[in-house]
Amino acid sequence: MFFNKKARALRSAEKYVAQGKLSLAIEEYRKIVESDPSDLMTVNTLGDLYVRVGRIEEAIQNFLFIAENYRESGFTLKAIAMYKKISKLSPQDVDICLKLATLYTQQGLVVDARHQYLNVAERYLREGQVHKAFDIYQRIADLEPENTNIRLKLAELYLQEKNTEQAHSSMLMAGAELMRQGKLEASLQVYERAIQIFPGSRPSLMAMAEIYSRIGQPQRAIDLLNSALEENPGDTQLLTLLGRTYIAAEMMDEAEATLLSLVQLDKNTYENLFQLGDQFLKQGNLDRAAEQMDGCIDILISQREEDRAVEFLHEILKKDMNHVPSLTRLIQIYTRIREIHSLIATLDWLAEAAARKGQKEIAVDALQRLINLDKHNPEYRRRLRDLGVTVEDEEAIPIGESMQSSIGAQPATVSVTGFDVIGTSSASVFGPDSEGGEGDLSPDVALEQEIESVDFFIAQGFIGVAREALAQLGKRYPNHKEVLARLKDLDAQISQEDEEYSSSEEAPLMNESGATWKPEMEFTFAGAPDVQLQGPSEISEDEESVIDSGFVDNQIDYQEKLLEAEWSAIAESEIEPNLLGLEDEISSESGQMEPFDLLSLPDEGPVKVVQMIDPISSHAGYLRVQSSDEKTPDAEGMGIDKGLLDIFEEFKSSLEEETVTDFTTRYQLGIAYKDMEMFDEAIAEFQTAIKAVTPDDPEGRYLQCCSLLGFCFMRKGMAPQAILWLQKGLNCPGRSEDEYQALRYDLGLAYEQSGDLDKAFALLSEVYAVDVKYRDVAEKLKQIRESRGAEVIRS
Repeated sequence: MFFNKKARALRSAEKYVAQGKLSLAIEEYRKIVESDPSDLMTVNTLGDLYVRVGRIEEAIQNFLFIAENYRESGFTLKAIAMYKKISKLSPQDVDICLKLATLYTQQGLVVDARHQYLNVAERYLREGQVHKAFDIYQRIADLEPENTNIRLKLAELYLQEKNTEQAHSSMLMAGAELMRQGKLEASLQVYERAIQIFPGSRPSLMAMAEIYSRIGQPQRAIDLLNSALEENPGDTQLLTLLGRTYIAAEMMDEAEATLLSLVQLDKNTYENLFQLGDQFLKQGNLDRAAEQMDGCIDILISQREEDRAVEFLHEILKKDMNHVPSLTRLIQIYTRIREIHSLIATLDWLAEAAARKGQKEIAVDALQRLINLDKHNPEYRRRLRDLGVTVEDEEAIPIGESMQSSIGAQPATVSVTGFDVIGTSSASVFGPDSEGGEGDLSPDVALEQEIESVDFFIAQGFIGVAREALAQLGKRYPNHKEVLARLKDLDAQISQEDEEYSSSEEAPLMNESGATWKPEMEFTFAGAPDVQLQGPSEISEDEESVIDSGFVDNQIDYQEKLLEAEWSAIAESEIEPNLLGLEDEISSESGQMEPFDLLSLPDEGPVKVVQMIDPISSHAGYLRVQSSDEKTPDAEGMGIDKGLLDIFEEFKSSLEEETVTDFTTRYQLGIAYKDMEMFDEAIAEFQTAIKAVTPDDPEGRYLQCCSLLGFCFMRKGMAPQAILWLQKGLNCPGRSEDEYQALRYDLGLAYEQSGDLDKAFALLSEVYAVDVKYRDVAEKLKQIRESRGAEVIRS
């Protein structure tokens, strides 16, 4: 019933429109809209009728309803078309211009968005609302972050308004963009100007240091940063940048001193030590590279990130598999985190590497520790004898002393059970979160932790390690019941095992848990990928020379060969670090430049910089600040600063230079205008879109635009223009016969509209010859034949 009433109302409305009775038609359409507001086509028709009778406000309300509906439904291009229709009726409506600008921006139509913003800015300027005009100019600048001229002009205007904060922000963004574009000299000038305006500009200072380093003037960057640090001692950000700058300048001693002091101030900056270590590694200075881990091992262990150090030390060992300082530090790490399997493997590796390097004491020390961990393995004793060490010699070398001396002047304690292996008490290092020494714990807590460590080693079968730890505890707590009881039980267990072992010194190799050792077994290091090993590769010439020297037996220890096989299976990867690492870190205070968010700075007050910046007088023309009394008569009449009018005119003139090549968006927007019978706007969009393609476009987009332009001009009654575009379409090469047939038909209608019936008849006859049923071509030919006959009779 409803549909029948609606159909009757539509017929009545159309009848009234045909009769010119627009008021009656409006009434009928209004009834339909009230009963079915979702019928947007009828709402639009009603709006068009309101326009025809001069009821503009009511028309705008209808069109707004449609535009909002399209926008909320995600039909952005249709919403743009409808807002454009509204803007023609009310060109001074700021809200409509802003909505259009927003929608244009969403579609990537920067030029159109900027045009709308400029209309709004001009309106604000005419009304004297300068601050609102500034806001619009800022939006225009945000549309095109790569347009640094706009940013710099804005900075000038902000300075005129005494708004140094906004001026500073605009300069930072302009400097950042120039830096991104590789225009370092221009960027440097902008940052220098920014520091003049805002002396506490930390982003400008850090950017300048980065630029100096990149243009090959690291000393100027160092001087600048040192001057800033004199006024701001202990500033971690400045120290970070200074350390990285030293690395870039290959001033390695200064870099090491700076970054170590930085870690002392803030332990979370240990990452810089890895960067420094990488640089030493690239230079081939493996000892200095390994030393960098001393400053961060404790921190990494406390944060359960010790794998970082393990991986780095492995990178060094890829360069030199016999690098003793790296192996010694790995042992330190594995000891503290209880990685016993890796500890044993690395001690074995160290023993062999030290032997090859001729560092006998370290090799002996490593083998003695292996014996303590696995006393039933005769291979370790045999290798000690191969090194020429008798039983007496074994006692003469305190365990661990040689390895400590191999680390450096200030070695980290290498311990096994919470006591250093020299025999003196050291920090308990087995707690996963331990950072400090035993002095941080109460005696009862410290003893409890040591007993827990002993129980752990007993449970794992490391009887020798547990016995050594209990012996040390017995010296410190001579009458403690738990210590004495464990010592008694452990001595009894050791005596029993010694009896079982004494039957044969050539018993099968045993691991720490008592399982028989087989060559197929593999070691797994912390931080190394799981790799199935196939056994050792052939022995190299270097290894043969070591064998011949007498340091090792005629057959290389199988465990060491497994280590080599595992390392060869690990894929090497070269990472080229960004020495300064600041290209993506220097931020603008406004936070709008994405690459600069990483070093957005806290409010810690301004950074004072002494006179280390070049005089800016030579760059005065780069950022010219208008004098406050420079006003034209027109500007004075409006009470507006001349600078604002200048920038407005600059923006308007640059619009004429813009070209847009986004075919799809323009084409679809043209379709939306055409569907709403906004043919002028549709023609403009299609003409813009066709500039992005060529007549031989394989997708036929050029021909599609020609056809639609012909249609729009025909609807406007402009037949000559329609003929022009349709003919262009027919000239496109390589299209299908169906496409050419459609264009010939439309071109015939265009000639008919222009009054050239002969050409119209000829083209439609061609269409008829190919397909007599094509559209209404037969009827059209009949009509033209009759019209031509009537003309002949009249003539």
